[in-house]
Amino acid sequence: MDKKKNKGSTFTFKQNIGLIFRGLRHVGTFPKPILLPKALASIMNAVVPFVNIYFSAIIINELIGARSQERLTILVILAIGINLSAMLIKNLLSRWSIYCSAYNFHSVYNTFSDKGLSMDFVDVENPDIRQDFSQVQHAHWSAGFGLSRMISEYDNVIRGVMQIIISAVIVFEMFMMRIPHASALGWLDSPWVIIAFITLIGCQIFIAPYLTFLGGKVWATAADLNGWGTRVYSFYGQKMIEDDKKIKDIHVYDQKRLIDKGLAEYTFLESWLPHFRTETMYAMASSAVTFLSTSLVYLLIVLRAYAGAFEVGSIVLFIGATTQFSGGFSAVMSSVGKMWNNNPYIDKLFKFVKCCQGSN
Repeated sequence: MDKKKNKGSTFTFKQNIGLIFRGLRHVGTFPKPILLPKALASIMNAVVPFVNIYFSAIIINELIGARSQERLTILVILAIGINLSAMLIKNLLSRWSIYCSAYNFHSVYNTFSDKGLSMDFVDVENPDIRQDFSQVQHAHWSAGFGLSRMISEYDNVIRGVMQIIISAVIVFEMFMMRIPHASALGWLDSPWVIIAFITLIGCQIFIAPYLTFLGGKVWATAADLNGWGTRVYSFYGQKMIEDDKKIKDIHVYDQKRLIDKGLAEYTFLESWLPHFRTETMYAMASSAVTFLSTSLVYLLIVLRAYAGAFEVGSIVLFIGATTQFSGGFSAVMSSVGKMWNNNPYIDKLFKFVKCCQGSN
């Protein structure tokens, strides 16, 4: 598993999906149920904002319309009660999720330890296997690639999917509300306007996350460089200080010249600055696409309200739903993209875990 192979690793769509689900199945074998509490907590995190958006829209419409004190009182009580209950459930699920996830990092590392303890001594001392093990460890410790990255993105995918489902229903309802025929803005009901609206949403949910994905891919391909830097820091910054024998060897054999030469070849700015520059470029492009498309979407919603398709309070509902939809879709695309970039390290992990099974 050399550097070239790592950078050139490619998988088909089916293989990428298979690696993601294989990693999640492995996480399901951990001592505590990590995936279930994360999924439930993510669902509640997605639902709670819609409660506030919905009741805010209804209350605004009532204030502009009939202004019935009795109806306003009921709406406020319902909003506070449902919001409070939802927040309590959300916090309980979040605490359960945090409790079950407390030892995620060490549970992942136990995968390496369990494999090492099950191997024959001759395999443990095999240089190729030790190199594979070193790369898997450094990906886990230094850059967070592997199972840790998959776990951290899992809840974002679940929350994003729920946001998409709920908001899609609300946005669909907006287009079912027709503009009065007498309005001069009746052209907003045109199929071309709907297509333009969908196109703008598409820019938010596809182009912007894809640009973010390309920026994140830079770090996935630079993980080997990060691992080398971690080994340098680990030896010179920790092990050498803690082990006086190494210090004596360096002094006796005049190895300081070699150390200075090695450190001169690795400097933080020279090694990482190009990656920061590339990621920043993609991040700026993604932000620009998101800002422009979001502004035009909001303008279309306000124009439909001005034309009489729905009440002013519903602007809050539909803008909120549109924001949640694009945010949820972007989160799913971004997190799946990170999992995609993470798959070469998942593949490395399982190849290491699978190796030497015949000698156990």
